[in-house]
Amino acid sequence: MIIATLVVLGSFDGLAGGQEPFFHVGICSWDATDILVLTPTLGKAFRVVETIKGDMEPGELLVLDELAPPR
Repeated sequence: MIIATLVVLGSFDGLAGGQEPFFHVGICSWDATDILVLTPTLGKAFRVVETIKGDMEPGELLVLDELAPPR
């Protein structure tokens, strides 16, 4: 009876949608090629304010079509 209960209780994760995605800053920063602090400009460009990791200099423009600033 106890084993059957554990099997039933252990299967609720699949019914509830399984595991959720996660964001771990340590893993993402280790694998990242660039970590930047950006500020939006007009259009689809962002201005680099600070470079934490990477080769971009402050003041450079970075165009990110997928992250267009709000108008």
